[in-house]
Amino acid sequence: MGLVLQQPLLMNLKDPNMKGFIPNGAFDLFKDIALACVDLKHKRPTADKITQEFKNALRIQRIKEKEKKFRAWRFAVYHEEEEV
Repeated sequence: MGLVLQQPLLMNLKDPNMKGFIPNGAFDLFKDIALACVDLKHKRPTADKITQEFKNALRIQRIKEKEKKFRAWRFAVYHEEEEV
């Protein structure tokens, strides 16, 4: 995306209570967008760029949610076969 910012104090911004609610990749995109919007040293991203990056972050989140559901389903099927 090109919005990588050198702000070490903000790199671990994620609230530990959100663990499991949003994948790291999606959170990182949301964080980078927010930081780019308030960065005074560089040109702020356009609304179109922000919208596109939000869509990318949501796509990552949806993929991770589907993977999580699939793993749970596969686990249930595997253990169901063991009981038979």
